[in-house]
Amino acid sequence: KIYDNNWNPLFDSGMLLNNEPQTLENLPAGSYIVSVQTYDAGFNSICNELYYPSWTGSNYLSGEEIFDFRAQKNGREVRTYWMTNTESKNDHFIVERSTDGINFETINNVNSITANNGAFNYFESDLEPFLGENFYRLTKVHTDGSEELSVVRRVVFDLDLSATAVFPNPATNEVYIDLQDFEGRSATISIFNHLGQRMDFKAFEAIQPNPIRFDLSKYTGGAYTVYINMDGTKNFARKFIVSKL
Repeated sequence: KIYDNNWNPLFDSGMLLNNEPQTLENLPAGSYIVSVQTYDAGFNSICNELYYPSWTGSNYLSGEEIFDFRAQKNGREVRTYWMTNTESKNDHFIVERSTDGINFETINNVNSITANNGAFNYFESDLEPFLGENFYRLTKVHTDGSEELSVVRRVVFDLDLSATAVFPNPATNEVYIDLQDFEGRSATISIFNHLGQRMDFKAFEAIQPNPIRFDLSKYTGGAYTVYINMDGTKNFARKFIVSKL
């Protein structure tokens, strides 16, 4: 029997004989509760097992070796999760991240949770993914020292332009740029007038939570554009007006 996380029944196979396979189609991705009741040849109850799988859309045949690794956005984090049924030979797992899909760094080490051969799920989060492309892969390390590498998963975080504020607007003697949602990241900020002449420039190895101040005392009235380059890879712009009336 299969239930959702609130124990609402979703599926009941009835009595199955001789390892009959069961196929559930169109089951949405998510977490479920699976109850398996086993009987002997005289239909006497032997045991009742509960499993808590998280389906990601993959289908596996009974007896097939499972090594499924996934990564997906979870707010401003990336949730990595994997399923394996080779726990009896697994020692630990290494979660790695890359910004170019070639050079990887370790972000999590996870020990195998059991010595059984059932299918088990693991969940780990990357709390600080990079803006732009993030590549993830998993190394399964066996007890004999051998390794098995997963497929590489790609997760992209685009700049949230709505998280960037330029105020006040119109401005008179000073203007502030709020980049607190990108705290800790590197950035350069340039201000240009309507003729394309650069009026100001600041570079930051690590953005701080406080708004960034620019002195406008030498600016004339008119329209200006702020260009922001984040992490050396992403560019975006904001416009503001200087009023000297």
